[in-house]
Amino acid sequence: MSTFDALPVELQREVFEWASVDSKRPVNTAVTLSYVCHRVKIWMDYIIYRDIFLEDGVEFYKFLDTFNAKPADFFRDRVYSLGIYLPEDDYCCMYIAQDTMKILQTCSNLRSVWWWHHDPHDGQQPNLNSVPGHSHLQSVSLMGHKVTLAVASQPSFHSWRQSLRILDIDAEYALDVDFRIFPNLTIISIWSERFTSLWKDTAKTLNQVLEQIPLLECLVLGFDGLHFDYDLKKPEDIFDLRSDFEENVELGDFQDPRVVVLPCLSFELWKEEVSGRGSYWDLARSIVQEQRQAICS
Repeated sequence: MSTFDALPVELQREVFEWASVDSKRPVNTAVTLSYVCHRVKIWMDYIIYRDIFLEDGVEFYKFLDTFNAKPADFFRDRVYSLGIYLPEDDYCCMYIAQDTMKILQTCSNLRSVWWWHHDPHDGQQPNLNSVPGHSHLQSVSLMGHKVTLAVASQPSFHSWRQSLRILDIDAEYALDVDFRIFPNLTIISIWSERFTSLWKDTAKTLNQVLEQIPLLECLVLGFDGLHFDYDLKKPEDIFDLRSDFEENVELGDFQDPRVVVLPCLSFELWKEEVSGRGSYWDLARSIVQEQRQAICS
């Protein structure tokens, strides 16, 4: 028996997990290590399936084949982040909305969801009533009019409303959402491609949102500005984006340090967030802190 085999099983697992996550491409490394033996494959599956990114119809249906071939508890125990970003043409496919809801329903141990939902051509609409028991869900980004409207129209069925800390939705339906049903929200993000013409009184609307959320630390306005090339790592770019917003949206004398202007949380930014390569929400919090200090000084 080798020295490694003499180690406790728990320590062996830690060695393989560190070998994977400490590499430049953890998932690829985990896939390679999974061929060592069946026991290692079980350990590596927790890394391989931890974050699921579905970016086109081919990836979606490839994952769906795996999803249908394995027992439900396999995904319930392993999937922590689920991102679905399908081109509009893929929504022509029959049952794709139904399949999406089935995946969401089964992966009930989720911490973070990012979902771009186009209006399906077959008339199917998102039904959040069938997403039960997500008691660990912390962050939800719903990128699409209909799925945001579902949050507004189906509030009593959101079993995850107690655990949710971050909600990212379409600004068009922001006033239709009763944020009080999410008592533990600390960050709300509302995004729009047309803030300039969205509300008659933007300052009044923002105050209405702020008043509903007692624990709120930050209200992010997702705005891609005029140039679409802002770098989150450059403070001057964030300043320019805020300036673009204020030049195009009438705020009057509205001033609240909790309100932050950032580029919309794109799929790439969300992937960086869940994989630990960046933190959009930490950046938002740090800007709030800077704005509070500026007001006090």
